[in-house]
Amino acid sequence: HYFIQSNLSYVRHDIMTIWNLYLVGTILLLNRSLSEILDCPHPCVNGTINCNTRLGDYQLNCSFCDSKTRLTGKEGVIVSHDWKGINPGYPNRTSCSVLIESPVGSTIRLYISDFKTECSWDYLHFHDGMSPFDPTIGIYGGLLEGDRQSREIVSTSNALLLVFRPDKFVNHDGFSIIYRVDGCPGNCSGHGTCTAGVCTCEAGWEGAACSVEQCQCENLGLCVGGVCQCPEGFTGTHCHISLLSNWWEHLMSTDTSPGGRANFGGALVGHEYWVFGGYHHDAVKAFVKMAKYDILSNSWSKATDSGPSNRDGHTLTAYQDKLYMFGGQVNHQISDDLWKYDISTAQWHQLNPQNTRISSMGHCAVLLNSTIFFLGGLDDTGVIILDIQTYDIATDTWSVISHRTMTRSFYNANSKRHGFEDGRIFHGRYGATCVHNPVTDRITVYGGLNTTKITDENSLYWIQNEEETIRESTFVEYDPYLNHWSNLYKADINSVPLVYLAAGGVVGKTLVVLGGRHFSTSQSLCYNTNSFLIDLETGEGREAASNLTGGVRMGHHSFVYDGSVYFFGGYSGQLHDDFTVFHFSKCTLKVTKTLCEEQREDFNECTWSDETQTCSDAPISECGRLKCHGDCLPGDGFDRRCSACQRRTGCTWQQDYPDTCRRTDLINSTGFDNSYKCRNVPKLSKIKCSEYKLCEHCKGECFWKNSEHKCAVN
Repeated sequence: HYFIQSNLSYVRHDIMTIWNLYLVGTILLLNRSLSEILDCPHPCVNGTINCNTRLGDYQLNCSFCDSKTRLTGKEGVIVSHDWKGINPGYPNRTSCSVLIESPVGSTIRLYISDFKTECSWDYLHFHDGMSPFDPTIGIYGGLLEGDRQSREIVSTSNALLLVFRPDKFVNHDGFSIIYRVDGCPGNCSGHGTCTAGVCTCEAGWEGAACSVEQCQCENLGLCVGGVCQCPEGFTGTHCHISLLSNWWEHLMSTDTSPGGRANFGGALVGHEYWVFGGYHHDAVKAFVKMAKYDILSNSWSKATDSGPSNRDGHTLTAYQDKLYMFGGQVNHQISDDLWKYDISTAQWHQLNPQNTRISSMGHCAVLLNSTIFFLGGLDDTGVIILDIQTYDIATDTWSVISHRTMTRSFYNANSKRHGFEDGRIFHGRYGATCVHNPVTDRITVYGGLNTTKITDENSLYWIQNEEETIRESTFVEYDPYLNHWSNLYKADINSVPLVYLAAGGVVGKTLVVLGGRHFSTSQSLCYNTNSFLIDLETGEGREAASNLTGGVRMGHHSFVYDGSVYFFGGYSGQLHDDFTVFHFSKCTLKVTKTLCEEQREDFNECTWSDETQTCSDAPISECGRLKCHGDCLPGDGFDRRCSACQRRTGCTWQQDYPDTCRRTDLINSTGFDNSYKCRNVPKLSKIKCSEYKLCEHCKGECFWKNSEHKCAVN
């Protein structure tokens, strides 16, 4: 469980503690089917509890998780101490365990009806067997919110052990868990019969849980062979989703997955998605260290078992037909390993580039041209890494770039003006989400823990204690050409939660972010249950489409394919092996100019062609990407990028935010002053040519020394 213990820094549990389970009797339970039971929110009184069903209340036998208990009944309910009673809430620092045993050859299915404990400290462990040394199949803490997949736990053996260990401080309501021997997924949703763990669905229903109604086709969809065939512009099981709107899709592969995982490395090459390593529970089902997913066939296949050891907290970056893996935690040690995987030969090679590397885990990686930028992470002493590390693939060179002060934007309520101030040091992040911002050609960093040190005792010392102070730098940007940090404009931070170990992808100028873990350690809500969109041009934020299911998770990975953002894996009590996909609305389906020019749910834009009478995706403005080129004379007393900005139609140099060229039509709408002209720019310190890391930006008084792969003074 080291992923949870060290990577999340909060979970305290000791798997080496031996629990002596005593037989305290057998509780005989009723044999009635649970297919209609929804939850059991009532107190457990004299060994029975009233549960809610679609047809009214139904009574089941119940047992408290007090001390050590053994159950052998066919079905029943397990509740925490005094569940919904006179003094609700489990006692602090009072552990308990429940062992469920069933006949040999059977399995045990749990349905977590209600669950609310202290996030990060009070955890309920589930073991597939009779002892805490048997494989772990779930570790739950906090407030459980999510769909059926997150609420059900199934053993592979005929025994299942629950161990609850709260700490000595805060407590909450506790939990109510329904169990059944040879139970079925979702109790067959009330639309089927359960036999030995398998649902036989009633006519008109299908799926493992009999939860999918056949051929209830909407929007002129046709039923063909029990499946809805949708007309153009609609999709979904019932043709109920319009492609003119954004929508979420839950996707499971057609064959055996490589196993659920979190905090792993992933990379997309063509239509194949590669994953390596990651945190996983004890091998309840086969865990494949390296695998690839074919998007076109919706299927997984195993890759090589050779090469580097399994790890978590690393990154995997694709460049041409190679995969580059850096860092991670290997056998509880943070590594500085750098590996290359050649897809064409299926061979791993360990790399040893020039210069010293900093061991790191929990960092993020962004590829710009042939250079990989590694930001944040923990070093081998548990300290957040402030410096930025880069690996130049073309020259096989490693560099460590010292961080500089960042420029922080602010808003003066009296003058109603935005401004900026220098001098604050940017603090590194652990578990941040990093993407290339196509609007500014910078690296945008969202979320992540910014701590001085995570100790062996998992104590957390904040650099800043005020939530609003931390929130100011929820979104920051790094300019790789000037080695400079700044806020992301005036990001609408109040609509965006503070999380870490989230994942995100960029399509157009819209960043889609899903999941993550909240900063708070004293409340019950551990995981971020929302998804949201960020405009990388203006900083505005809003929630994404509302039909999301299965999105509660952290430590997952994302990639962009064919204009959609795919999220895979992650952790939320159980390890996930499914995909959650965000699809953007389609401009090409908007057949009139009026429809084409309507404001979209996301921040991307459509453009209408009068010539072809078609609608298409609007290109991203070049204003934010303008840099110094040959037309900028050195030593002219201006910021050299300002003149390039002013010469471009529709662009305005930003006064109240430094080093920013923006679309003129956005200046007034975002509250910035647009009166600034190039001639008013104060003279800045001369930019050192060596700070340009890419050839294409080494212009003006600088020239590119190809032999040394660096920019030098002309």
